[in-house]
Amino acid sequence: LMPYLTAGVGLVDYEANINDVTDMFSFDNEDFAVGGVLGGGLETAITDNITLRGEGLLYLIGDDYAFIEPGSGQADGFAVEDLWTARAAINWKF
Repeated sequence: LMPYLTAGVGLVDYEANINDVTDMFSFDNEDFAVGGVLGGGLETAITDNITLRGEGLLYLIGDDYAFIEPGSGQADGFAVEDLWTARAAINWKF
């Protein structure tokens, strides 16, 4: 059994397309955000050649990328938030 921690830099490329047919309002925005990544996990050997791994990662993006809400004319719509992910893997060593 091997526990581990990980850290790094994360990039998010996002695109927003908003169309409001009642107000004839349309908004397109594409941008990217940079933030940190923190996480950890466990890996265990099943056989000499096969291991199982599970990990969780937190992407620290922040929430300062607001979009215009349809019909409001103000930048108070939604934002890119921090993101949690969980992953599992089976590894085969050859």
